[in-house]
Amino acid sequence: MRLIVVVTLAFIYNGSFAQKQDHIWLFGQSLEDNVLEEYREDTTFGATTIDFNFEPPKVYYDKNRLWDFNGSNASLSSPEGELLIYSNGQAIYDGTHEVIEDTINYSQHWDNWNFIYNNIVINSGLPTLQGCLLLPMPNNQDSIFLFYMQLNADILKYDKLMCTMLHVKNDSINLAVRDSILSNEEMSAGGLNAVRHANGRDWWILKAGKGTASFYKYLLSANGLEYYGKQEIGIDVRSGFDQMYFSPIGDKLAYMHHISNMDYGAYLGIMDFDRTTGDLSNLVQEHFINYTFSLGLGVSFSPNGKLLYATDSDHMFQYDMESNNIIDSKEIVAEYDMFEYYSPQDTFQVQGWPTTFSLMGLGPNGKIYGSSGANNTRVMHVINNPNIRGEGCDVAQHSIQMPTKYSRTMPNFPNFRLGPLDDSPADTLGLNNHPIAKYRYVQDTLEDLHVHFFDLSYYDPEDYFWNFGDGNTSDELEPNHTYAEKGVYEVCLTVSNIYDTNTSCKTIMLGTTSTTDKELEVDVSIYPNPTSDYLTINFHNYLALDGMVRFYDVSGREVKSVKLNRASTVLDLQDLPTGAYVYKVYDGVEELYTGQVVVVK
Repeated sequence: MRLIVVVTLAFIYNGSFAQKQDHIWLFGQSLEDNVLEEYREDTTFGATTIDFNFEPPKVYYDKNRLWDFNGSNASLSSPEGELLIYSNGQAIYDGTHEVIEDTINYSQHWDNWNFIYNNIVINSGLPTLQGCLLLPMPNNQDSIFLFYMQLNADILKYDKLMCTMLHVKNDSINLAVRDSILSNEEMSAGGLNAVRHANGRDWWILKAGKGTASFYKYLLSANGLEYYGKQEIGIDVRSGFDQMYFSPIGDKLAYMHHISNMDYGAYLGIMDFDRTTGDLSNLVQEHFINYTFSLGLGVSFSPNGKLLYATDSDHMFQYDMESNNIIDSKEIVAEYDMFEYYSPQDTFQVQGWPTTFSLMGLGPNGKIYGSSGANNTRVMHVINNPNIRGEGCDVAQHSIQMPTKYSRTMPNFPNFRLGPLDDSPADTLGLNNHPIAKYRYVQDTLEDLHVHFFDLSYYDPEDYFWNFGDGNTSDELEPNHTYAEKGVYEVCLTVSNIYDTNTSCKTIMLGTTSTTDKELEVDVSIYPNPTSDYLTINFHNYLALDGMVRFYDVSGREVKSVKLNRASTVLDLQDLPTGAYVYKVYDGVEELYTGQVVVVK
């Protein structure tokens, strides 16, 4: 073991508050449209933010962010879910989009991948998957580590792993250590992630070696950053790109490795991981011989860790992690439906961009999100029920409409809601899993008064008690409940284990009542605005029984009306000419929300 960075700070640990460090997801492509007049009218380029502090997540265009994510994508929010810091592997920015350090990872590549306008340097970002990762110091959330790779432009290889450390003080972020070299060895492009140590406080950081035949291991603890050596495991195939994740409980590591020479295909690897020692073992692999699409790969675990998902561009596969033969348990849960994205403002585009499967990421809401295989689309895939075996997991292709185009990227996060491994040899800090209750709910697509509840609790809850607010209760993990009538209900979930009990309550508005508009404000969001083709309308705290949106032109004439499908609806506005329109959202005869949307052709 080699101590690399030493930081002496007072030990602070609090596992009881909200853990929302991964609740802000950032995307962006060709962001110079904000500073170049000739691009400003093209609303399909720019920055998109997905905010998981809301359900459904709020998705919006951010005109204040000027930096691209051309692959590498790391961000960190406060435990309460407010964006603190982010990086694309070339520069570091704070939560207000001000540059903290614009010269990290300096190399020949850095000069070649920047756009400069009026002294504004716009980075495109490090062009690799999982090329950077942000972690808070285990004993002090005000010290932050950024890990990243460096591309050697002369040989087109990634031959350095580095880190920069920052301090948060008095609402400002200051550089403490920059570009500290952790390794000078050639590594795979990507495959950088972390998982909690079994003590519940420290972080194991793993980086895939060249060809994913080895893994470099580091421990970020109260004493600083230590190197724990390189473990040789796997098949040394060729250098390439990796996406890898730990299971939600940290006992497995899975990776999808795309070999640089596409004739050799791709590999899926699955291993056991020991959170106490950091050791990997029991590797099983599958070779995807017919895989030929560049970067069309992805991997993600289900929230309960019992299922694994992987992609090979045209297919999405599901594996049973409890099977005696994981590879043989493979099942196809989705095939690419040949949908293509056409940019409404690209008059030279003769064919669409294929929306095949690519990178994946597990969202804080328990859904798995997937990027498109093409580099120039505005759609994402989503697995709505990833804990369900087979096609019941509900893969909804290209169902998430993004306000702007984005590159092949997925925000890189560890599981911030993983506690100690109680009663393990590493359980030496006196930390216990005090459970935190959390849930989301979805209205049934056929029965208006039927609601599905999904558990998102963490820190090892063992017992569940639901109070639906109408006199009915349940002790099921994820119950379904049918209300007798519309109304406003306070739904509470109480979780417990041997250490503690915790309760989370939400007010659910189910249809309009005489008291709804007086007591509670309906939260509605729309995006993108302006739009040229599609518009998404989301209810964030309301379940409509007879939802409808109506559009009116400048003269007050109704020009379009569309029925709304539960919490989220994508509307086709391609038939509306350029102009400003007032829209009004109704549930039955009750007007819930009004606003204005601009259509630009």
